[in-house]
Amino acid sequence: MDSITKLRGKLAEAEDILKYVSKELEGYSTKDAEEHLNFAELKLRGEQYSFYEHPLTGKPFRDDYLAMMIYLISLGGKKEEGWTVLYRIAAGCDYQGELQNLTTDAMTFTEERLSDLIREIYSAELANIFAMDSLMISHHMGADDAQLKFLAEVYELLKLDKDFLTEAMEFVKVLDATYWDNPAGKSKPWTILTAKDIATYIGGTPAASFDEAANLKKNRVIILNATHTGSSVLLLDDWKPNEILFLNCRFENCGGIYSANKVVKFLSCSFDQSNFKRRKWNPLYPSEPSYFSSRHEWTNKEHIKYKELYRFENASFVNCIFKHFNDATPFLYLGRGLINSCTFEDIQQYPMPCVMFAVNNTHVSNCCFISCRNSIHNFNLYFSTSDNIHRYTSCMIYSTNTIWKENRFVNCSNYFNLEHMNYSITSYILLLDKESHCNDCSFDNVTTIIKRHHSSYSRDYWEDCAETSIIGLHDSSANNNEGATVSNVYEIDFKAGQ
Repeated sequence: MDSITKLRGKLAEAEDILKYVSKELEGYSTKDAEEHLNFAELKLRGEQYSFYEHPLTGKPFRDDYLAMMIYLISLGGKKEEGWTVLYRIAAGCDYQGELQNLTTDAMTFTEERLSDLIREIYSAELANIFAMDSLMISHHMGADDAQLKFLAEVYELLKLDKDFLTEAMEFVKVLDATYWDNPAGKSKPWTILTAKDIATYIGGTPAASFDEAANLKKNRVIILNATHTGSSVLLLDDWKPNEILFLNCRFENCGGIYSANKVVKFLSCSFDQSNFKRRKWNPLYPSEPSYFSSRHEWTNKEHIKYKELYRFENASFVNCIFKHFNDATPFLYLGRGLINSCTFEDIQQYPMPCVMFAVNNTHVSNCCFISCRNSIHNFNLYFSTSDNIHRYTSCMIYSTNTIWKENRFVNCSNYFNLEHMNYSITSYILLLDKESHCNDCSFDNVTTIIKRHHSSYSRDYWEDCAETSIIGLHDSSANNNEGATVSNVYEIDFKAGQ
């Protein structure tokens, strides 16, 4: 019987897939010499970071499956990286043997056994899982040509098409021990992968809908490709899981999302408020002079008790898009977490005494803020400074203990309209406390505005007590502004009487 090595070259129909996979993983090729491996250490590492409840668990063909992965590793250069992934697979499927003992079996794998194994994988509906397992091994090893050729032929036998492989490869690129902090820069929405496919690798229980996820008595739950529409509020603290991961989900005209006690992650999700406002600004509505609060009408009374649209104590947003939010309600509060590679576009806040964004203990990087506008009447944040000068400060974003790195602000503004004020006044786009830092951020066509009017004070007095700036440093040092660049920046100040 032919050995497995003779399989290569026999399947001409796999050439298209081979070319495609080779192109997608181009640049990863390596010819590193085989390293001396510490299998005991690799096994321990695999057990610590195992692929959670791998569906290979309990399958009668498990040993042959793992042996084929060992053969795949033998074709590449970076053996340690390959074995590291394989031990995570083995730990996840509860394999109790010594993996290296399967090496001889792997090298004598016959074509007949291979055919039987492929039929078993296909019948058990594990073709998608096999693809991601094998792509992960190949990706971490450097995707040598011999590995890619072998995989292309096996994928053809498993009837895996290019569309699925596209998504699987994008997923694999972000899937390592710290995948959340290293997202693929151009990852596509996952429409073919299922939560069941993904749950194995990021440790969680898949759910097909928000309702199903809310009632799962599991520590970690994963929701993929789900949509939330309507004005209802998502109170995630009422859900049974402790960790909630939303992948490629859509939130349309949502009444709010809140969590104080859960760990929440959003990856490749979209948020759109085009047709819903929680609190409407109505200048014709009968009002009292108490900060214009009665000029706002609530769309639904149940929203009154929720200050922000989105409020989280521990959350991450990666590759997310936020669009078309126009409301008289603060947009986001984040107590601790990560915001990476996200886009905020057309986020506008109508007159309210509050900031649009408030972040704390957060890392914000590679994000783009486009046409975000904050419009404040009367006052925003109030500080009493060390020299006993009372100061009223307005800002679009207030940041405490947060790192801002390589973010872009385009066509953004902070509008501060003052009435009956006689203290020091400032207006900023981004206000940093002494523990925050802003590095390599750019500001293009950005405006900070103070509009001041009061008949009892002179024009000169208002000019002396007002300040506008793109970045404000509250009790902070100027070196927190390292690398920030500005272009086409306008700091407009409407003088009293205009």
